[in-house]
Amino acid sequence: MNTKREIYSLFEVGQNHCGNMGMAKYLISECIKHGAWRVKFQVYDSSKLFDIFDEENTNTVQAELTKSQMEYLVYVTKNLGGVPLFSAFDEVRLGWVMEMMTKYYPELSIVTGK
Repeated sequence: MNTKREIYSLFEVGQNHCGNMGMAKYLISECIKHGAWRVKFQVYDSSKLFDIFDEENTNTVQAELTKSQMEYLVYVTKNLGGVPLFSAFDEVRLGWVMEMMTKYYPELSIVTGK
């Protein structure tokens, strides 16, 4: 019996790019360089997450991604040899994710919480 198993690494970039696409590209590059199987980001509408904007959620607001920024992250990740994943926190962003993954990775299935 063969008990050898492969291990896959998922690296969470999340919001650590703080909305800076240069930083996001650097983080993607580092993740892939260090063996990431997938690189994960979070996408959301901060106005739906917070009633009040204050210093405690400034970084989260700055890290909110537009659809074009998400397209850029998909492009960069794919060109560096990785596959992006997104945690979508609202239906609009989930639609964006599904559209992009279908366009760039038709072979991947998309799992939702519904």
